[in-house]
Amino acid sequence: MRLSSEEKAMPQLRNHPKMKWRNASSWPPDWGSAYASTDSFPIGEVGTLKDVQRFPDAPNGLEVFMTWEGREYSGLLHCDDFTFIPVLYEKLKQCKNQSMCNIGSLDIG
Repeated sequence: MRLSSEEKAMPQLRNHPKMKWRNASSWPPDWGSAYASTDSFPIGEVGTLKDVQRFPDAPNGLEVFMTWEGREYSGLLHCDDFTFIPVLYEKLKQCKNQSMCNIGSLDIG
């Protein structure tokens, strides 16, 4: 089976050229939450996506919520190209309860 040039050109979310904020990759987000200073925080594409929300007053950002090792965390996703945010939001809404690693592997057009 041969892929068309359009299918070949679709980058994974983690490598998408529009997943940039201030010229740096914005995927995966930095994770945080309100826990004790001795708690460890997840790093990278770990955990399971639970929700994604848009910022009404910030068209270039999303808040992403996930669980990891029984705790909830959130992270912010920003993109220099704010026109990519609605595309990203719709894609992430469809990915609830999937692993962040699998989401990073998704082809985004």
